[in-house]
Amino acid sequence: MKKLITQKLSMAVVVGLAAISTLRCGSSNSDLAFTQIERLGRPAINEGLVLTNEKLNAYNTIDPTADLSDAAAAVRTEIVTTLGVIQTLGAALGGSPPSTAQVVAGFIPDVMRIDTSAASGYNAQTSTVTASDNTSAAMLTGGRKIEDDVIDITVCYLFMGQPDPAALSSPVCPEALKDKVTFSTHGKTALGSTFPYLVAGY
Repeated sequence: MKKLITQKLSMAVVVGLAAISTLRCGSSNSDLAFTQIERLGRPAINEGLVLTNEKLNAYNTIDPTADLSDAAAAVRTEIVTTLGVIQTLGAALGGSPPSTAQVVAGFIPDVMRIDTSAASGYNAQTSTVTASDNTSAAMLTGGRKIEDDVIDITVCYLFMGQPDPAALSSPVCPEALKDKVTFSTHGKTALGSTFPYLVAGY
């Protein structure tokens, strides 16, 4: 049975690759139409800050280059409102949440920015940018390691102004802000030395 399943999976992969090859290399691609339904550069940004489902769906259909255009004006208004609530709650918790201008400068357009010249890791303060209010905004540009808790890092930064996961166990980032899902939650603490770096049986 196991051999049969393996054979079927192998055949499915071959058929799938053939189909992809036909789509990419065939001469009849001009009549194909694709619809963008999702995009995600920054964890918890579009899902966490755009609360109205229809606005989120609309936001996911536009290109990141249009994030600051009139096409996304209604979405930006909602994001600003949500950030206002987050800033109030963060301040009440004793944090120093980033200003709306800092979030916009660091996270919009919603693309993944990577700075390879310094420390790696999503929490790494490898780059900053000057926001419209002339303050310095963190960009979290160290890329994402497998063990990085990107949701906690992002939420902690938005509420408390501190993206460093080392601060997640201190009063800087209260337990109530964490989702309790981490790399070690899955019982895995070791990584391999070669791609894809996950230990056997992960």
